[in-house]
Amino acid sequence: MGVATRTSGPNDGTPGLKHVELPVHRDLAESIRIDTALADFDVSQSQEFTLDHSWLVPLQFIRPAADLAIVPIFVNSHIPPIPTARRALKLGRTVGESIASWPEDVRVVVLGSGSFSLDVGGHYIEPQKIFGVPAPEWVERVAAFLEAGDYESLVAHASRAQMAAAGNVGGELLNWIAMLGTIGGGVPSSSTFTTSSVTDTVFGD
Repeated sequence: MGVATRTSGPNDGTPGLKHVELPVHRDLAESIRIDTALADFDVSQSQEFTLDHSWLVPLQFIRPAADLAIVPIFVNSHIPPIPTARRALKLGRTVGESIASWPEDVRVVVLGSGSFSLDVGGHYIEPQKIFGVPAPEWVERVAAFLEAGDYESLVAHASRAQMAAAGNVGGELLNWIAMLGTIGGGVPSSSTFTTSSVTDTVFGD
């Protein structure tokens, strides 16, 4: 959990992304951290952190002015053992309950970002390439679950083995599952999927 007053990025030199300074809603972040800890999640906090492209690419479309306070929640999706999909969903639900109990009248947008299948520099990629999508059929299955609002099936099928088979970045699906738990499910109002990426998926208005 990013518990600070400001952050910045990108920290990974992504071409085309300008450097931005972003406000962080420190009080809300601290409240969510406490609520998740009380719900038996071992949530750590960072008071000094920066953001990479996975945050700033969607944010530059949603709010180019970078003037709305964010609450960064980082889920371990790369270093084994990663959380289970069921655990990520429960975390998301706890975060949603924490936001709902916040005493101030604020409008909150919940953003999930990451790949369903991606391997960077690993053994799933083709020769002479630095990244690839080793499980396009899994991308299609995840897209079908999302479009149907069938999150129980998504969680049931998103085993650690399945996410590992989707590449060394395949665990980023946990970010989406946590987001779905936070917003309480539902069917997307719009979505655009490809077997190599998710271009856009919007829940609500």
